[in-house]
Amino acid sequence: MRSLRITLLLARFGQAGRGARSAYLLLTVAVAVTAWLVLSAMASPYIAVKRDVAADGIVVRNARGSSAVLPLRYAARLDALVGVQGVVYLDLQLLQCANGDTITVNAYGGSGVADALRSDEFPEHMVRQWQVDQAGLLVNTATAEACNWRPGQGITPPDVMGRPIPFNVTGVRATRQGEGMIAFAHYDYINHRHSLLGNEDRVIDFSVQAGDARQNESLVARIEAAFAHEDPPVLAYPDTARENARARFGNVQYMLTLVMGAVFVCCMLVLASVMAHAAQERRAHLGTLYALGFPRRLFAAGFVVEVFGIVAGGAVIGLVLGAALLQWLPGWLAESFGRVEPAAWAYWLLPVWLTALAAAVLIKPCLSVLAVRPTDGREE
Repeated sequence: MRSLRITLLLARFGQAGRGARSAYLLLTVAVAVTAWLVLSAMASPYIAVKRDVAADGIVVRNARGSSAVLPLRYAARLDALVGVQGVVYLDLQLLQCANGDTITVNAYGGSGVADALRSDEFPEHMVRQWQVDQAGLLVNTATAEACNWRPGQGITPPDVMGRPIPFNVTGVRATRQGEGMIAFAHYDYINHRHSLLGNEDRVIDFSVQAGDARQNESLVARIEAAFAHEDPPVLAYPDTARENARARFGNVQYMLTLVMGAVFVCCMLVLASVMAHAAQERRAHLGTLYALGFPRRLFAAGFVVEVFGIVAGGAVIGLVLGAALLQWLPGWLAESFGRVEPAAWAYWLLPVWLTALAAAVLIKPCLSVLAVRPTDGREE
């Protein structure tokens, strides 16, 4: 009879954490994790861990027209200006894949090329390998799959004139959300042999990176003053599309961070209140078990397993829902801000705040366990 009673009490204790209550808590954590991923994706363009050469640079073009080119010799003078961190210049080429697709190859040169490629999320080892291989080509997986290219492979795709151009595929990185086919080659290799424009030592434009992006306007004035009497003249301006967007929403990170904090607090309050109520409900059962010789640490372990199980299960559901929801974010966000996906910090902070959440929720149940007395079992 005694063993049967213990079995029934243990079953009742386990059942108290299941059913509708557990489903409710799982859903609460899942919604919080989903909101965290989506909000961090919205915030990541504003909470910049590193500068983006393309997004924060100053564009320098020929003042006589957007289709007119500039001489390569301007690069050294731009690099020498006070406040300039790096300069990137550009030429283009078009390649034909075996399946008939046409790929635009950006031929990069200048002191800021490595930073530009890193900001485009190419890993450091790929950038270094590309730098020492003048025929190197960096592509994303969309390009590699369309053209059936593999890392380390030597290729000779034809340009639009049918001329084969030898390349070595030095690196392939994952295609980002909303990104098409891309490829990066060396300026010298393309410009001196296979320039699409046929202008040796000419560039389409320069991208100038300031040491401090807040000084972009003053650097623009210095650039235009330095080239005021040159032929051809230059027109310098910040990347207005993204810069204006950031100016309009420059403080949005504070609002998004506040919302993320509110989501965490609300999730914690819901879980803490429900588990505190569950602990109070189980007090009589725990009192009986304690009177029968079960230690308090066993009760505490039961709450720990239950809470961490709910948090882990809800996190998995939330990650799946968040990944699915991110696929439906409006396309204009990617076009305006360059990336709409959670940054790395969103993923490594997630287990931190989930652990903090579980610890906060367990405070009341553990205090209730410490207060359990054999006489509590009389309430059953």
